[in-house]
Amino acid sequence: MFSVLIPTKHGGKLLLRCLKSLFEHGPIGLNVVIVADGAPDLSGIRDSLPEFMSLEIVTVDQTLGFCHAVNRGLEVIYHQWVQLLNDDAFVTQNWFEPIIKCFNDPQVGAVAPLILQDKPGEIVDSAGDTVHYWGRIRKRFRGKPAHLVPKVVHPVLACGGCAGFFLVEALKEIGGWDEAMVAYFDDVDVSLRLREMGWKIVCQPISIVIHSGGQSYGSPVGRLLQLQSRNEEWIFLRYPTRVFGSGLARFFWNALRLIPHLFWGTIGPFLFGKWEAWVGFHGKKAINKPELERKFWPFGA
Repeated sequence: MFSVLIPTKHGGKLLLRCLKSLFEHGPIGLNVVIVADGAPDLSGIRDSLPEFMSLEIVTVDQTLGFCHAVNRGLEVIYHQWVQLLNDDAFVTQNWFEPIIKCFNDPQVGAVAPLILQDKPGEIVDSAGDTVHYWGRIRKRFRGKPAHLVPKVVHPVLACGGCAGFFLVEALKEIGGWDEAMVAYFDDVDVSLRLREMGWKIVCQPISIVIHSGGQSYGSPVGRLLQLQSRNEEWIFLRYPTRVFGSGLARFFWNALRLIPHLFWGTIGPFLFGKWEAWVGFHGKKAINKPELERKFWPFGA
């Protein structure tokens, strides 16, 4: 058996849709842990769900961010595996069985399902994450038709926090989520730390989750962009590659990105995030970070 951990900031109809999908397609007795970040109103949630559901609600009075909510939830997880699920996502029939089989390999620490966008046409939201040698983080196959994703289990660089399955033992080994990151790209940081500790990460494309996108931890544009800008820089600083000139490539990539931000009027949060990353990097390194081998990760698409 496994647990499902759902951090939620707003609750509401999307959370209820997520829960109903779990109880429609999940095994009887499925353990679900909701972490109410900032104590949103969850009254009526239990009354709307079947009695056989095992539901636990952990309340965090202050809004401390996605990473803190995940760590609070992990404290009460007692199963061997946990699926981290956004409240704006919902699962499909038999989504968990192919994933659990992947853990028959004792070296697998995380498994990414195939996540589709909540729109017609089976368009991919992600099939795991990747990081380019100049530090750009992106979701594999995003915006492409689902049939382009390999139909077999295959290795990926990182497992997204939207709907990824994780071995609880492996998460405890690396110390969980880095709460200094607050939110955004934190799952890539977790995945890279898992890989550095010897765990494998794979994608199981037979397992399908649908994601509405951008509604779980929606923030004002400025704050959201600042966190993304800072955390992406932290990933690059923490996990350098051996590609010659990657630092120079990173500089030019950031310089190019200034242009659209100037037109969008978001140059302030973008630059502040970069400044915060470089100034705060030495004081806020990844928790339990091992000695890192410089390498280039050949994961594309």
